[in-house]
Amino acid sequence: MKIMSYGLDEKGVRKFEMQSFDWLKKSYPDLSEWIGETSSYLTAEALCEIKDLGDGVLVNFFTDRHIFHINATSGDDGYLAMQHAVRATGAGNDWTDGPYSKETWDKIIRDMLSCELISLKRRDNPAHAD
Repeated sequence: MKIMSYGLDEKGVRKFEMQSFDWLKKSYPDLSEWIGETSSYLTAEALCEIKDLGDGVLVNFFTDRHIFHINATSGDDGYLAMQHAVRATGAGNDWTDGPYSKETWDKIIRDMLSCELISLKRRDNPAHAD
């Protein structure tokens, strides 16, 4: 059995343990199911990086432009939230958050998609600022 000391390291960064999707299925069955329903092309295991924080989980999704961070705790006071960061430069942003529920998950997925979509004006004129 692996013993993990959670909390903050000497630099103030939160400690975690990388986990498999099978671990997520056991520890967060709802979230693993929602992730599984998200893609019809890639398997859920191929979509995300899973970090066990002890009192919650951080699931990261990567696109060419962004890293989407899903923070979750389950139970009666469960919580689900998304933050994202631009991979090249720039600060991250807080987006949807709310109770640990399918409704919050669906809002998060829509926010993730909206970060990746571009306007037709920009497609036709890459210099156009949205």
